[in-house]
Amino acid sequence: MNVEAYISSGIIESYVLGLATTEEKIELELTAATFEAVKTALKMFEQMIEEEAIKHAIPPPKHLKNDLMKTLQIKYD
Repeated sequence: MNVEAYISSGIIESYVLGLATTEEKIELELTAATFEAVKTALKMFEQMIEEEAIKHAIPPPKHLKNDLMKTLQIKYD
């Protein structure tokens, strides 16, 4: 297997973004278990997506927790 071509194919991105088919998911998981470079590329892409999500996260309004707690107390009292 040409590991670099496999990594460059876009399968990792599809997998992480939830766009891969069931067969592609199974194939990637087996390939990552076999080839360290694929496993590393998978981890790196997952980390990059997480870092971007954190960097662009919008904090909830400060009042949201209090509003939520009031709602839950009303429903569960």
